[in-house]
Amino acid sequence: MLQLLSERRARWRGVNALRGHSNIQGATDMAGLFDTLPGYLKVPTPGDPSFDAWMKRVTPTASKPAPWDSFNYYSNTPKFTVSFLKALYGDAATKQNGWAFDYLPKVDRDYSWTHLWEICTKAPSRACLPLA
Repeated sequence: MLQLLSERRARWRGVNALRGHSNIQGATDMAGLFDTLPGYLKVPTPGDPSFDAWMKRVTPTASKPAPWDSFNYYSNTPKFTVSFLKALYGDAATKQNGWAFDYLPKVDRDYSWTHLWEICTKAPSRACLPLA
């Protein structure tokens, strides 16, 4: 609405259009969902003790191990993640400290809006304050 009022509708003027509805683009580019980081990267869990363990859990393996038999683009997940953590934490992200893996929050349960609303409706006070 503010973009319409301020006449900032054209692509070349920097409008951040969220295509369709707010979760489509925001979920991947701006980490709009609780379980993803920007670029389709999965959020670590408390069960991931280190960067290497986290990468082992979330990086898919090739269905056919011979080179060029399987095009496994997401086998590059560790490279994408290191690049993201360097962009996020700068000089604090080094190989010695696991690319600042310990700085990332660890998701320990379902924090989706659907689940949060369900908790709110079942709470004894039946009160929920949505913040947008």
